[in-house]
Amino acid sequence: MNEFVAVVSIVAIISTFGSITFLVYLYLKTRHKERIALIENAQDATLFRRYRSSRPTLKWAFLAIAVGIGVFLGRALESVTTMKEGLSYLPAILICGGLALLLYYRTTRRDFEELDM
Repeated sequence: MNEFVAVVSIVAIISTFGSITFLVYLYLKTRHKERIALIENAQDATLFRRYRSSRPTLKWAFLAIAVGIGVFLGRALESVTTMKEGLSYLPAILICGGLALLLYYRTTRRDFEELDM
């Protein structure tokens, strides 16, 4: 039975890494074919350019501050309510993190609107 478990675990590990490698290969090959087709048809490849925020540090700062506030609120909820120990941390962190990302979007909305013009 131990040999069977060992073989199954080895096959699982190999298939996991193999499928990840195959998906990356497939993505890169498809992207290359699309770009070559655009070049052959003399079209512009600006389609593949992604917008990069001019202030990525601001996003991470908002998120880090919000996670800290979420931990603080989770601890406060734990001590004030009758919730089980450790149960209030995750929701508080996720809610505060989501609010921080919304705040970041609202502060950088002008950058996004300038790109649409």
